Amino acid sequence: MEKRFWFLILLFFFVFRLPGLCCCPQWFWDEGANLEYASNLMEGGAEYFGYRYNFVPHPPAYIVLTSLLVGVLGRHIWVLRLFSVLCALGGLFFAVRLGQEHGGGSLGWFSGLVFAVFPELIFWNKTGYANNLLGLQALASIYFLTTYLKSGENRFLAYTVLVLGFACLTQYTAAVFVLAAFVVLYAKGQKSKSCMVFLFSISPLLLFAGYMVFFWEGFFLEDLVNYFSFYPHASAVALMVIFLFFLLKVYSKGLLRFFDYLSRTYESDETPADFVVYLLASLFSLKMVTTQNFFEGFPSAILIWCFIGLIKLRKSSLRDVLWVYTGVWFLALLSANRWDHMSIPLVYLTSLGAAVLVEGLWRRVKVFSEKTLLSPKQVKLLITLPLILILGVDILLFSFGGIGCMDVESLMGAIAYVNRNVGEGDLVVGMSYINQYLECETTIHSLSLAYDGVPFAYFRREYEDREFVGDISFSNAGYTIVPAGLRDYLKKEYPPAYNVLADFNVAYSFNLSNKKSHLNQDKDTVTEFLVLENPSLA
Repeated sequence: MEKRFWFLILLFFFVFRLPGLCCCPQWFWDEGANLEYASNLMEGGAEYFGYRYNFVPHPPAYIVLTSLLVGVLGRHIWVLRLFSVLCALGGLFFAVRLGQEHGGGSLGWFSGLVFAVFPELIFWNKTGYANNLLGLQALASIYFLTTYLKSGENRFLAYTVLVLGFACLTQYTAAVFVLAAFVVLYAKGQKSKSCMVFLFSISPLLLFAGYMVFFWEGFFLEDLVNYFSFYPHASAVALMVIFLFFLLKVYSKGLLRFFDYLSRTYESDETPADFVVYLLASLFSLKMVTTQNFFEGFPSAILIWCFIGLIKLRKSSLRDVLWVYTGVWFLALLSANRWDHMSIPLVYLTSLGAAVLVEGLWRRVKVFSEKTLLSPKQVKLLITLPLILILGVDILLFSFGGIGCMDVESLMGAIAYVNRNVGEGDLVVGMSYINQYLECETTIHSLSLAYDGVPFAYFRREYEDREFVGDISFSNAGYTIVPAGLRDYLKKEYPPAYNVLADFNVAYSFNLSNKKSHLNQDKDTVTEFLVLENPSLA
């Protein structure tokens, strides 16, 4: 029976993630940037489109790991996406193990099934973002920490420290999970061990920062400050800190008593509230889904089920740890005002909540049948129907390329034109995910502006020539690939940059269409791009 469950779960897992990995969903800017880092690292450098990259805004762990895969399989975005799928496979394993050890075999299998068909997870697992690795690390640290709290064996606490330390070298934001582990141990009365875990887990990040400051003087710190200044929500950060101190003070008493009461009331057999809420939330599974939904909101009912299910977790070390991990990351998202790829770890963490809800409903079919005047078979059908709808959405979106696929044909036409007109040593200013196919030196618009002394995006200080591998200014580029409206934007916001591009001629134009979805009746969006030729270098 166990082999059959694993076969079914893995079948759903791979069928929804592997098809169309090369171009579906559409390519994103960060994927091209990550590919640039990984490719250059394999060649012995750490340059970022002509800038001597100093690992801002990301530490090096993700780049090092993906560079190994890029070295074997080649310089393609799908290689990064394959790495994300492997991270998700590890996350699936930990989700099943957590369910089995803290809720029995049935909860473990429901955890695996939910993880395999979770629309948000499938979407993000098909993208080359570092937060997929962070999601795996978060689940792994929860597994080891809960095992330690359950068994008392210090080796599992050591594993927790190793995973969290590695996570801090994956994303700076992993420090939030270090803080969560500290809160859990402190609230459990293990104050000395909580401090030890915090210090040892954060030390790899501190050592890395010290190394960068030593070799890059003040550049690293200044870039880091500029990066985090993009999130000026100081009030939200302050509220997050206050909330954490609140957890430290009342977590082991008032907070747990409150959630115990809430869970008992919600679980009441007199009013099967979870059954009613489950059915109402399921209506959201019919919502029209587009790529933009994943960046701006909750596109599926299953994410709502997750939060409901987290409330219903039985009293255990898993509940204590998962509540804190989920709470602090959710507050971090609020403080950063982000709901894009930064939400990936949250989806990894909350997937177990949906499994708790569905498994609990299935276990209490008889009770719901008596309270709703339906037969047990009818109740099972109502419980299964929303999952079938979610499965149908997954098939349309991910197995048949229905969600924002890249218009590769149009893009390759423009790339072929540029490659016919440039030599190996020529410079082209393009976009991160286009540059991988250009047979010449490349850079991006923000770095060309930075080289010319125009602050833009993350690059907002004065740079020295030694920080670049060469002249990457617009004036030294034979071609520049831009969205059609960029010159008008630069004319208004950055006149010096516009003055350089004003004399460039339009040598080629192409349109990239973005498919909305098979479930959305709106027309595809079309964006025009221009290939501008530098007349002085023609």
